[in-house]
Amino acid sequence: MNNKKKLIIAIDGPAGVGKSTVSKAIARRLRLKHIDSGAIYRAITYQVLKKNEDIGSEDVVVAIARQIKIEYKAQNKIIVNGDVVTEQIRSHEVTRHVSTVAAYKGVRDVVVKILRGLTADCGVVMEGRDIGSVILPDADFKFYLDATIAERAQRRYKELKKKDKNVELYKIQLEIKHRDKKDSSREIAPLIRDPGAAYIDTSALTLKEVMSLIIKKINSILRIDNISFFRSSNLFYSIVCFVLRFGYVKYLGLNVQGLSNIPATGGVLLVCNHLSHLDPPAVAVSLSRQASFIARSSLFEVNPLLCWLLKRLNVYPLNREGIDRDVFKRVMAILDAGRICLIFPEGTRSKTGQLQPAKPGIGMIISMAKNNGVRVNVIPCKITGTDKAFPVGAKWIKKEQIRLKFGKPIDLSDLLEQQDKRNYRAIADRLMEHIGGV
Repeated sequence: MNNKKKLIIAIDGPAGVGKSTVSKAIARRLRLKHIDSGAIYRAITYQVLKKNEDIGSEDVVVAIARQIKIEYKAQNKIIVNGDVVTEQIRSHEVTRHVSTVAAYKGVRDVVVKILRGLTADCGVVMEGRDIGSVILPDADFKFYLDATIAERAQRRYKELKKKDKNVELYKIQLEIKHRDKKDSSREIAPLIRDPGAAYIDTSALTLKEVMSLIIKKINSILRIDNISFFRSSNLFYSIVCFVLRFGYVKYLGLNVQGLSNIPATGGVLLVCNHLSHLDPPAVAVSLSRQASFIARSSLFEVNPLLCWLLKRLNVYPLNREGIDRDVFKRVMAILDAGRICLIFPEGTRSKTGQLQPAKPGIGMIISMAKNNGVRVNVIPCKITGTDKAFPVGAKWIKKEQIRLKFGKPIDLSDLLEQQDKRNYRAIADRLMEHIGGV
């Protein structure tokens, strides 16, 4: 996960839903660069029309796209072959033909390369129709804006009326319907809602309300309102650990080995076997640094008091139904902030005391960290005795000794060159091998 200045945010949706207005406002709010992907397609369309070439000839249009020099400057200034065309590319004529141009594969190949290049060295808010699904599939956050056709036509009418007094509302509505059909049915990168995108219907919402929803979503994961994602010290966490440490050491005889393997600074991903509810606190009281934890979301629903307590002890919910991309982003943010994060790769407590196969999601997290430039040490951790002290289904804690041992960092470099399900599985399996060998 990137830090605040390098966040990549994708905002998709059909014409007239307010993508440009919202994207610009979000970019200003987060001090990121705003990029309108449609402006690149419009620039190419404008150049084809200017040359009086046949829009319907794919070969001609692709040839122009490959030769054209497009510059995307600050304040969304578009320069084509040395000429500023920021206003010209917004004409009604360009709008009528841009969907045709955008459907050509050769044109899209050129535009994809340009757009990805614009995100190479800075954080951006990029808007379009296939940003989250095609252009930036690994974007930190994805949003899909929508609205009724009537509302979208009204918005576009008001926008165009300022430039062209002769525009007619019913024609704009027909054009929007036609463009929706073309965009969603084209073979190359059709307009679709990416499964990982948050859906927002803007029909009855103001700009401020849409912005609030987007910022709230981002804040719920990164807490970026205060610039620093995580507090360097949590006093409540320290007090709770101090009290629990006494009980773990005096009553349960907690024995800890290998603490020297945990770096004093930098992001650390602790991967541990899971036997009992006593496991997370045992790890927490053993560390000299504060840690964050991932726990199943159902724990936050047991009662309000437990939910309040978990949140203040750096515990974050995981939805175990399907792929929880939000939790991936949380882990990236924790590690990128140089903190420790504890994850149980098995996903649930072992009822036999034996190691269980790890879920492949842990492999995806580690692979994503590498892909996002997050430097992290993966440390194996093995715990024993907690299953006897507080086994599954027990109501009381027995006096049984707990042993905890931290191993040396795991080398996964040979499995991080490619990102696919096979490698995720291989990473998960290696983690369990190292946990078993600690």
